[in-house]
Amino acid sequence: MKIAVIDPSLFTYPYDHALVQGLKNNGHEVVLFTKYLSNDEQGSGDPDIKQLFYYGFQTKFMKKLPKKLFLALKGVSHFFSLIILWFALKSFKPDAIHFQWAPLPVMDRFFIPLFRKIAPTILTVHDSSPFNNNPSSKLQAIGSIEIFNKFDHLIVHTKSAVKTLADHGINKSKLSIVQHGFLDSGTDNSAPKSDSSPIMDFLLFGQIKPYKGVDIIINALSDMPADMRAKCHVNIVGSPKMDMQPLFDLAENLGVESSITWDLRFIKDNEIGELFSNADAMILPYRDIDASGVLMQLIPVGRPIIAARIGLFAEILEDGKHGYLIDQNDAKGLANSMVLLINDRKLSTQMGKNVANLQNTIPSWQEIGKATCEIYNNPSK
Repeated sequence: MKIAVIDPSLFTYPYDHALVQGLKNNGHEVVLFTKYLSNDEQGSGDPDIKQLFYYGFQTKFMKKLPKKLFLALKGVSHFFSLIILWFALKSFKPDAIHFQWAPLPVMDRFFIPLFRKIAPTILTVHDSSPFNNNPSSKLQAIGSIEIFNKFDHLIVHTKSAVKTLADHGINKSKLSIVQHGFLDSGTDNSAPKSDSSPIMDFLLFGQIKPYKGVDIIINALSDMPADMRAKCHVNIVGSPKMDMQPLFDLAENLGVESSITWDLRFIKDNEIGELFSNADAMILPYRDIDASGVLMQLIPVGRPIIAARIGLFAEILEDGKHGYLIDQNDAKGLANSMVLLINDRKLSTQMGKNVANLQNTIPSWQEIGKATCEIYNNPSK
């Protein structure tokens, strides 16, 4: 089978790459169609990638343009890129076309029917609440639900996503759950940190967006007793996709800035392993999520996790066993959970081991590839 995997902006390269390998391990020919990449971007040099979206936008000149102008030009480029994609797919002659994202639904919806004439066209809905309710522009939000009906079939990762899409009016017969596989973090270290530091290091990792709940972490630190706050430190690491100044101001106004280290940059793959290994626990107080690539990177490392009781977090993490689950926007609950881990390192270590053991419950990418191919073969089931 020839399969075209499409992620125009390469939003989820680790997932895309793992899926492509899983499909290839089932004996299929796979090409990942995506944007033009600069030399230092994830995916650069990947032989399975075909670059055809947003020509020229990888240059430093384009990236320095004002955001509104950049997005406007990218929208125009998206139209022409879809035309180029149509020609590329006509030439490739795939048996299945698998979109990971439809980044501009108001425009994409006119092209999906054309792609369906080439081959069955499937979409993985990574966010059942499109763009985590935080699109980059008002234009991006237009048609973000309606476009789901344009595809032959939809893949989701969680039961909660099925419910959300059904609530949006999507027929359940058009939905299939395919689990998210765990992702390589660059370390096999599932042992706790070897040092005996009295300070417990908490980590929030990944692109920083409003739904990630950094403000909840800041408020949680403020809610902690001073003696407990002195025994912990929070590392917030990742590339910002939002205005950070209000968060800096919040931390200063609450007097907790000394408890936070900000490492606001894109983290290269070869740095992730050490970063995770140096953490004692992970915090994921998200406001919205279906599946989480960050979570699937954390599991093999074996650290206790404090996460919001939503999406995949709620479906695979057990409160009190793998860490703690808290309500959305619950800063006090986060503070209390952090204190519990600080006060019981033995329990924290056992929880980390329980997290690492979750690897045994998650299918391999080859198994995920096989399940995905079954949908390709029968998209209208």
